[in-house]
Amino acid sequence: MLLFRYMFGGAINIPGTSYINYLMAGVFVQSIVFGSASVGVGVANDLQRGMIDRFRSLPMAQSAVLTGRIVADQIRSAFIILVTWIVGLLVGFRPEGTLLSWIAASALLLLVSFVFAWISALCGLLFRSVEAVQQAGLVWILPFAFGSSAFVPLTTVPGWLRAFAEHQPVSLVMDAVRGLLLNHPNASTIISALIWCLCLLAVFIPASVWAYGRRAAR
Repeated sequence: MLLFRYMFGGAINIPGTSYINYLMAGVFVQSIVFGSASVGVGVANDLQRGMIDRFRSLPMAQSAVLTGRIVADQIRSAFIILVTWIVGLLVGFRPEGTLLSWIAASALLLLVSFVFAWISALCGLLFRSVEAVQQAGLVWILPFAFGSSAFVPLTTVPGWLRAFAEHQPVSLVMDAVRGLLLNHPNASTIISALIWCLCLLAVFIPASVWAYGRRAAR
């Protein structure tokens, strides 16, 4: 955040608002997405240390181990959101939306954290080492995090990249959060972001529970 705010902020002109106001939505979402990688690392670490074998002997639902780690990740994500708010305000971020819209933006960020935590959990279950999970996390996170509207408006990027960036879920969430924070919410963008989140959950929750069942049965 500080690098882009002070090194590049003066060189990038955003019509209608300051660069830090534009940037903050990207910072929020990227912090959440990159932070979610810790879930997969934690799951892989539990498998390596034999923690899963211990849980198998307890009378609990098959998904309880994954759900517990992901709920804990939501607490960490809430703390990240709070710290990012504070740092943003200190470096000049001035949200123009209402209190209700700020709460809605924060809720959307927590939903995104929940989604990417399940994706990360699946990575932790599919790969056999912590190192492999870390590398795999970067492979799928980086294109979505940086091929997005995080740092500059998509009108400034090449057409081939813009076609991808405009329709991928991370950009849609960033645009939805940005609209809520800056008091120009776009209903279609918010709905598209929510649909993406729900579709990803519909795929990755069952897939993670299935993968956990297979690993636990070995």
